[in-house]
Amino acid sequence: VVVVLIDMVLVGGVAVLRALFTRSVEVAVPPPPYGYIIAALLLVSYMVHGWTLGGRTLGMILLGLRAVREDGGDIKLPRAVVRALAYLVFPPGILWAAVSSKNASLQDLIVDTAVVYDRGHGRTS
Repeated sequence: VVVVLIDMVLVGGVAVLRALFTRSVEVAVPPPPYGYIIAALLLVSYMVHGWTLGGRTLGMILLGLRAVREDGGDIKLPRAVVRALAYLVFPPGILWAAVSSKNASLQDLIVDTAVVYDRGHGRTS
C-alpha cells in the first residue's frame, strides 16, 4: 500500500509539472516494462530502507514485528537487498512461514534472517 501511494504521488507530481510547462493535464504512466521496473525499484528500496533502519516497514510497525539477523542483530544493506529481491522474485515464499517450525519464510531461510515480535517499547525506530 505504501509503495502504491508513493507511486501515485510521483505520477501525480509528474502530471502537475507537465501541466505547468506544457498546458496539458494528461497523466502519462510509463509503459511496460518501464512502469514495472520503476515499481520494482520503489518496492525494493522501500523494504531495504525499512529493514536497515530499525528492521521495520510500516506494515511491520503496525503488526509489532521486526526483521533481524538470525543472531538477533540488525540487518545490514547487502542482506536487506538480497532479502528484498527474494520477496520481489518469489512472493509466495512468505507462505512457508505457516508450515515452518521456525516460522520463517523461504526468504528468511535464504539470507539467515528472522521476524520477531517487537512492539518497539523503549526503542525509537
